Amino acid sequence: MAAAGHPPPAVVSPSGEVTFPPLPSGTPIGLGVGAFESHDLHLDAGTVLALYTDGLIETRQADLDAGMARLGTALAGAAALPTLEGLCAAVVGAIVGDGPAEDDVALLMARTRA
Repeated sequence: MAAAGHPPPAVVSPSGEVTFPPLPSGTPIGLGVGAFESHDLHLDAGTVLALYTDGLIETRQADLDAGMARLGTALAGAAALPTLEGLCAAVVGAIVGDGPAEDDVALLMARTRA
């Protein structure tokens, strides 16, 4: 993995623990050719990897760190849901709610298998 101007992925372990691995920074996508340093992660079977836009976590009232904390809480609270579709819906519902989002919101999840 490498960061290219996006927030770090959320990693949800099979036990429900949520972490945000620190990634080396690179040039944001679209700003020309840049150098990237990669970071390898070992993910156990059943781990969920969540990739998201800053629009999911950032609001006018709260910064990215507060938004990542909200995301971590939402992921941990819904981690036991059996499907990724249900997990995504629960997380977006917990963070965005029923009202319109202030920015673009994207959440992509994948679960590792043995």
